[in-house]
Amino acid sequence: MTGKWYCNDPGVAVPVRSYSLKKRDFKYVAEYMLTEDIVGAEFYDPSNQTEKYEAVTADVLTVNASTDELEEKDIENMYQGDLEVIRNTIYARHGYSFRNRRMRYLFDNFVKWYMPVSVDVRHKLTAIEKQNIELIKRYEKHADKYYDEFSR
Repeated sequence: MTGKWYCNDPGVAVPVRSYSLKKRDFKYVAEYMLTEDIVGAEFYDPSNQTEKYEAVTADVLTVNASTDELEEKDIENMYQGDLEVIRNTIYARHGYSFRNRRMRYLFDNFVKWYMPVSVDVRHKLTAIEKQNIELIKRYEKHADKYYDEFSR
C-alpha cells in the first residue's frame, strides 16, 4: 500500500509525507535476539538537557529472557537501561505496541523483527518469561544508570 499523509498544520517543516507499507504477518518467535545494531543506541531525548547520556550496551545481546531461565548471576551487574531493554524484548517478541517513548524508539528503529500488533500481551507470556520479568524488575529498581556525560 502506498499513500500520502497531509499535516493539518501547514506551518510544519514537512507538511506532506509519502509512505509505502508492505504486508507482513506477525509470528511470535521466542528465539528472536537483538542484534549489534542496537548497541550504542541512545536512550535520552536530546531536547531534555537535564538528562544524562545513556546508551544500550552489548550486555543486551548476551541473554534471551524468552527461552532461558535467568539466574541472578546473569543480570546482577547490568545497567538499568540494559535490564529495561531485555525485559521489554520479551514483550516485543509478542508484538507489544510500546507506549513508553524510549522503548518504542529503540524497537522501531533498531530491531528489524519487531512488529507492534497489540497493546496487551500479558496473556501470551510463557511461564519462563513471567519469571524472568519479575527477576529483571527486582534488579532494575536498584541498578545503576548507564554513563556520566563523559560516557564512562
